[in-house]
Amino acid sequence: MLTINVQRNPGVWRIGHSLSACNIARSHRCIKRPRFRPEVVGKIEEFDRDGDGKLTIAEVQELVKELQQLQPSATTAVPKPPAPPGPMTWSMQISKGLSDSVAQGGALAALMSYMHVKITNKHRNKVLLSDMVWSFLGMFLAVAALGFASQAVKAWPVVGPWHQQGLNLLLGSFGTICVLLFGRPDAEAIKMWNLVVGHLLSVAVVITIINVLGPSILSRALAMACAIVAMLWTDSVHPPGGALVLMFVDSKVMQGMQAWFVLYPSLLFTFAMLLPLGLLCDTLKRKVKFDWPTAVQQQQQGGGPHSNPSDGGMRLKAA
Repeated sequence: MLTINVQRNPGVWRIGHSLSACNIARSHRCIKRPRFRPEVVGKIEEFDRDGDGKLTIAEVQELVKELQQLQPSATTAVPKPPAPPGPMTWSMQISKGLSDSVAQGGALAALMSYMHVKITNKHRNKVLLSDMVWSFLGMFLAVAALGFASQAVKAWPVVGPWHQQGLNLLLGSFGTICVLLFGRPDAEAIKMWNLVVGHLLSVAVVITIINVLGPSILSRALAMACAIVAMLWTDSVHPPGGALVLMFVDSKVMQGMQAWFVLYPSLLFTFAMLLPLGLLCDTLKRKVKFDWPTAVQQQQQGGGPHSNPSDGGMRLKAA
């Protein structure tokens, strides 16, 4: 018979078992009383009905069932803390704005308050005067350089005939890239992976679809749909890639370039001209910072870390 021996000693419960049919004796295992919950001790005493310190196999089976019910279920485990909310999409922002407008007493009041925060540059993405100056300089130089290059490329070998046939160097995708480079250089869409892979996938998709189906309304829609799926799959969403798809479908000159359009003109001029200017602008933003005189005065009155009365009202920091 399989028995469980329970010996009551001061402060200690000794629980063990023996299997007499096989003549195997197993040493008792000592478990201190504090490890038992009161309801467990009560169950053990309840099933030792004759008080001899031994339980039959039937009693053990009943005891195990009772003890299992006392154990916390996996489904009743302590819930994990909720994950932090992710970034809000445009639709979520509109919904939140409508709910906030109700709390603030009306949509007009909420709209005026929102506009005031944005126009007065008091939003959470508040920029320094230096950020605007270097962004202005970078954008001006980039677009001017592309403009001068558009006049010179007509005389270049290989690519010159394309431009003479009507290929415009000032692509719409360059405008999007410049805004990201000089306005939001920390954006996901302008990171190197997105820039290269998103561009290559978009152009490869549209070239393939146009060669198979020809240019049409449906092929344009299919190319855009396939391009966004490919970029989502590879985590390489790149808005200028969508602009290239639309331009390629409607341009006979670009379609005549075939695979050359993968590299020229968007990718070549992005790496040769726009990225160096973007790097220069980003370096100036990080290394040379200054702000409006009124903002500096307010910071000096507040004892800000960059206050310097000797700078003539202009905070200049060379990191």
